Amino acid sequence: MRIRTILLPLALLLLPVMQGCKLMVYPCARAFGSPSESELKQCRAAFERLKAGRFTAQAVVYPAADPVGMRQDAYSGTAEVMAEQLLAKGWTNCLIATVAPQVKPLPLGHNQLRYAWNRAHAYSQWVRTARPVGDIHLFVEVMSPSEGKIIGIQCYVVDASGQVAYYRLLNSHFYGRNPPRTPEAACQLILKFMLYFLDQPPERTFPPYGVG
Repeated sequence: MRIRTILLPLALLLLPVMQGCKLMVYPCARAFGSPSESELKQCRAAFERLKAGRFTAQAVVYPAADPVGMRQDAYSGTAEVMAEQLLAKGWTNCLIATVAPQVKPLPLGHNQLRYAWNRAHAYSQWVRTARPVGDIHLFVEVMSPSEGKIIGIQCYVVDASGQVAYYRLLNSHFYGRNPPRTPEAACQLILKFMLYFLDQPPERTFPPYGVG
C-alpha cells in the first residue's frame, strides 16, 4: 500500500509529459540553453527547405574551426574532406571556402548545449552581415585542447538569409572512449550524423519546445 501511495503522485506528475505535453518541461529546456519555440519553428521550416534542396543548392563548405581559440588554419584541409563526403552522397554543387569565417572565440564553459546555440547564432549573424556567396553554409567546429584529444564537435548549416537550418553537437556521451583521432575524422563523423538526420523529420533535430 505504501508503494502505491508513493507511485500514484509520481505517476500523476509524469502523466502530462508521458502524454506529450512538452510545455511542462519547456522552461527547463530554455534554462539549459534551448532556443524559444518560435525560433525552433523557424529552424524546422529552414530544415525542410534544406532537405528539399540539398542536392542542387550551392553548398559552401568551410574549414573546421577552433571555436575557443579560433586559431587560423588550425584544421586546414578539412573543407576538402567534407566536400568529398557530400559529393559522394549526391550534393552536386559544393563550393570549398579557403578560410573559416571570422567569428569571435568563445570560452567553452560548462553548458555545451547553450554554448553550441551561441555558436550557431554567431554564424547566423556572420552570414547575415557578410552575405557570402552560396545558398547554404556548412560550419564545423572541433574542440581539441593542446594535447590533441578531441572533446567535442559541433556542426551548423545556415541558409543564405542567416537562418539556422541544422545543428548538432557531439561529445564523449556520443562516442564514448573512442573519440575521433584526427580533425578530418571528426568532420566525417559529424557529417554522417547530418546526412542521417536530413532523412528524418525536422522534429528529430529541432524537437518542439526543445524537448526530445
